[in-house]
Amino acid sequence: MVKDELVDLIYQAVRKAQKKGDLPKTDIPGVSITRPRQAQRGDYTSNQPLQMIAAVNTTLKAAGHRPLTPVELGQRIAHRLPQAPFIKQVEVSPPGSSTSPWTMSGWPSRWRRSWPPVTSLAT
Repeated sequence: MVKDELVDLIYQAVRKAQKKGDLPKTDIPGVSITRPRQAQRGDYTSNQPLQMIAAVNTTLKAAGHRPLTPVELGQRIAHRLPQAPFIKQVEVSPPGSSTSPWTMSGWPSRWRRSWPPVTSLAT
């Protein structure tokens, strides 16, 4: 099922970002995938960056680094997202956008990010 695959891909991307030093090592909250309110925004959405931002920024501040915005966090996760045949495109939308930060839709999928950092996927 695509939703299960997306959960795994997002989790893998976060782990890889942590391993490569793009993100500090923190607990990874459970990844949830839902449908966006508007079909043109993609087929699936997730708020993974928002779920992680507090823990990430607490760890960064303790290490003397500047905090990340949720969009920056989402971009770092997207950069490490493994390739999949159902993901066609990855976008990050700025704060104030009417979409969730990550959106996937269509087959093959398109991955769009928006504010608040939520994941959307097209299948």
